[in-house]
Amino acid sequence: MATADNRYAPIDTDESEVANMALDETTPTTTPTSGRKRPRGQTDSVYPSGKKAAEDAAVTLPSHSVPAPPARFHIPSGLNVTPRPRDGFPDIQGITQQQLFAYLTPECLQLWKKQDARKSLIGHLANDYLAPPEVLLHQAQQLQQFLSELFEREGIIVCPPDLRTRTPTPGQKPLVPYLILGLEDPEVAVLVNHKCWSMTDLTVFINLFIPPTPTFVATLCGFNLPTSSGGCHTVALKVKEVLESDPEIKAFIERHNDNIAPGVKGGIIGSTMTSITISPLRVFTGSQKTIPLFNFYINSPTNDPDLYEKWLEHLRKKAYTSIYGTGRPRNDYHCNICKTWDHPAGLCAYPECPGWLGPTHPTHPSTVTSAADEYNRQPASRGGSNGGRKPAYAGRGRRGRGRGRT
Repeated sequence: MATADNRYAPIDTDESEVANMALDETTPTTTPTSGRKRPRGQTDSVYPSGKKAAEDAAVTLPSHSVPAPPARFHIPSGLNVTPRPRDGFPDIQGITQQQLFAYLTPECLQLWKKQDARKSLIGHLANDYLAPPEVLLHQAQQLQQFLSELFEREGIIVCPPDLRTRTPTPGQKPLVPYLILGLEDPEVAVLVNHKCWSMTDLTVFINLFIPPTPTFVATLCGFNLPTSSGGCHTVALKVKEVLESDPEIKAFIERHNDNIAPGVKGGIIGSTMTSITISPLRVFTGSQKTIPLFNFYINSPTNDPDLYEKWLEHLRKKAYTSIYGTGRPRNDYHCNICKTWDHPAGLCAYPECPGWLGPTHPTHPSTVTSAADEYNRQPASRGGSNGGRKPAYAGRGRRGRGRGRT
């Protein structure tokens, strides 16, 4: 919780007024009110997680469903499953429906989209890879067996994907989706709220068929600032200043704002800008020296998948120039454990969960080629990135980060 005597500047403070505290590594940090666990390589946020409010709340059924009482579930005798942490498993950021289905053949995708989205979920496995069809079938059978035993009934079906030929980005293990059918509303709620089921030889992450719009935009590189709360706050102010002065961004929000409640405090543009959150990411270069990187999050004004991609494109093509350097989006990280986009596998928070049974951190985590390489990289398209996973029936992983807001 933020203390009464915290020294961080309010939203409308000029960047020059926070320069000294941004550069002061001794500036006290505060803890977000969300109860979110702090992943490796991150510091606390100077502000409560306004942009994360919806994500920190328990996941509910889709809006077109009536919430049902929790389903009964039973951990099969003799099966060791990682217990759900008191505050829940870590969030998985940046996965859109486009990314969930990026490796499906058009025929498979067409069939999947004909299913009832209210009773369908998508599972993806930790540390997975583009396996041959017989391996995909085996993993689907393992996951189906686990779910049938979990809810003590037959009728749940797990469909293996038909994958198109596509070369993954080097070092990345693609997200391979499995379609889960035949679920009742209470069972959907149990699986989604639990988020991850990790066992010795299978770790599965659960996604809604139509996932919520991500808030993660990009990892910014180029600011010569400490990865303290003050440094994050300074970056957040600069990002806000750049976006507020951009007519294209403002026009987009005014035209496409279906994700903003009518009459919201601050107006549609103001409420979007105040949702900006910056989190520090600490990685090592090849020389084992840290470089300051900052993850940029903001609420999308729209839930439309195609418009969201355009919104993301607007934000990612910009340069955020300040006296401390120019922050530019670098290529997304990709975690081969949980398949998220805002951290490398070495900073995944899932392996730090008590009783974790899934994949662990790589031997040399969070290493980048060089500071110059990271600074000059151009952002990659996010629609076709890859994920990773491992054989089914238990086990999984997660990342790292920290934060500051405008």
